[in-house]
Amino acid sequence: MNAFKKLVFAGLVAAVGFSTGAHASLIGDTITATGTSLDKASAVISTGSIPEFTAVNGLLNFNFDLSTLTITAPGVPNSNYTFANLGKYVFSGFDDVITGLSLGSNSPKFEGSVVDNFSFTAHSITIDFSAAKAQNSNASLVLNIATAGAPAQGSDVPEPGSVAIIGLGLLGLAASRRKFAKRDAT
Repeated sequence: MNAFKKLVFAGLVAAVGFSTGAHASLIGDTITATGTSLDKASAVISTGSIPEFTAVNGLLNFNFDLSTLTITAPGVPNSNYTFANLGKYVFSGFDDVITGLSLGSNSPKFEGSVVDNFSFTAHSITIDFSAAKAQNSNASLVLNIATAGAPAQGSDVPEPGSVAIIGLGLLGLAASRRKFAKRDAT
């Protein structure tokens, strides 16, 4: 195999490597939680619809995923149910540095403090339920979590495949220059 073919082969291997780069996520993190009537104090974040934490005898579920926290109220007894003075729920111990927390969706609706009174530090998330209300028993609030290793869902970030395309373009330029150099040498 001549040097040019080796160069092309190495470029293709590198392009495939770049296009399948690793993505950081919350999956696998062991986090702790504090707050009113939580079912447990710690959990390992996993994929799926089973919440990591439930509170107030199943009236609230906290389900973490790749880069989101979904809060649901599957068991509220009636519409406009008020979670009177539940206070703050704090989730801490995330492996990656949290760089952002934003409202993703709220449908059917939660109202009150939980919608606009949440915060984060480098390794924790705090959600205030002191004046929260659920509109019905299917209320669902999604918070997008950005970490230093991965952006929150919905963020505009170039695909890793873009690096592969640029690399292949550069290899094509190198090949054409080599071809013209050989032609000019003869």
